[in-house]
Amino acid sequence: MMNGTSQSERVTGAASGSPPPSATAKLDNVPTNQAGERDRTANGLALVSALLQAPALAAGENIADYRALVDEVWAVVQPKDFFDRLIVSDLCHALWEEQRFRRQQTALPGATRMKALACLLVSNGFEQNALAVACDYFGDDDEERNKAVALVRRLGITDDAINAQASQDNLQILSALERLMGNRQSRRDTIVREYQRRKRKAENASQPRTPRVAVAAGD
Repeated sequence: MMNGTSQSERVTGAASGSPPPSATAKLDNVPTNQAGERDRTANGLALVSALLQAPALAAGENIADYRALVDEVWAVVQPKDFFDRLIVSDLCHALWEEQRFRRQQTALPGATRMKALACLLVSNGFEQNALAVACDYFGDDDEERNKAVALVRRLGITDDAINAQASQDNLQILSALERLMGNRQSRRDTIVREYQRRKRKAENASQPRTPRVAVAAGD
């Protein structure tokens, strides 16, 4: 959890480490009162199954991590029909992308810290060798790195200052990622509310109703 506009990740896997029921197995319990009913149901379940088994992963993402998320969500929802499966799929999608955007918010400034340090050095009067000092600061040569660290610290430039400059340099993208993450969080909350609504409805339907007793007028 780097493409911020990636295709929707869809669910694969199941509860307790076992795969979710396949579309074919699900069809065994589908009533076929009309000639085309089974085919229509098969097409619908096949579509959902294809979506569940085809997550689009960004570079660096691990299918095993995605499947672990699916297992956990599937175990809680325990889908029984087409719409339950969509809830699992959409919830995993929202959670996965939310974590992706969160990682990107941290990764982007981290990847531009050298440029950020060079900018801070320039602002302190080191226009000529700012890039060289920044390269030494993040380089592998211990001696040169120690010299660069000593210089940077004398100027009052800390790692926090470098991180802040890197965030400022990428403020527009970080703000966009924040909005995308908020959108996924809102979507996640909507899916959870829908799941809870369906669960309450099913529980109410399973409870026996108390018959109403008519009361005669004047009693």
